[in-house]
Amino acid sequence: MRLKKLFKGWSAFEIILLILGLTVPATIGIAFGSGVLEILAATLSVTQALLIAKGKISGYLLCLVSMILYAIVCFNNAVYGEVIMIAVSYPIILWGIRTWIKNKRIDTKKGQVVVINKISRKEVAILIASQAVMGIGYFFLLQALNTQQLVVSTILFAWSVVAAYLLARRSSLSLIAFFINDIIGIVLWALIIAGGTTSAAAVLVMPMMYLLNDGYGIFMWRKLRANQSKKQQSEVTP
Repeated sequence: MRLKKLFKGWSAFEIILLILGLTVPATIGIAFGSGVLEILAATLSVTQALLIAKGKISGYLLCLVSMILYAIVCFNNAVYGEVIMIAVSYPIILWGIRTWIKNKRIDTKKGQVVVINKISRKEVAILIASQAVMGIGYFFLLQALNTQQLVVSTILFAWSVVAAYLLARRSSLSLIAFFINDIIGIVLWALIIAGGTTSAAAVLVMPMMYLLNDGYGIFMWRKLRANQSKKQQSEVTP
């Protein structure tokens, strides 16, 4: 009964995604000799990605822990771009948690979820343009730190900030941004593993699982936004 209450509002597909997120990183990690830290970071990160895909504030809160663990893993593998990106994104995450808590709604089927926000094209354009310019600075900073896979790390750094900002703004574009981010992350960790760091296999699984969760999240957030728009219209209809 308690288990049923815990997964109230979860579809069978979402439960399957959760099970995969809890088991796949651990299985791959053990098979390739990953440490406990790598496996834990991957597992928590994939779980929070699924919760965010569902529009759950709990996913954002879990992100605070998973990001720290991921930063340690990146530091140990000389992927300093991701470490600095997390340091830059952390204040954005804290701001995002605050905005999500202030803008939540009870969905009859999904429980408590975030209210999806619509932002202007101008804001998105300024955001992307600013990170493209700042990317030049990121490149030379990461080069000075002798970061692995410099070009890919720089692109991932800049685009991660874009995705983090859009998520904090509660925009459905954030899931699309994270989907692109996942692809870049897969390329980065695949190159690192190809370079001989096979123990990072569990971390490579992380963006792969992200890709699945964020792909689902794109569909889910569109559905949430449509339902919220209908409800808002019904509330103002005389």
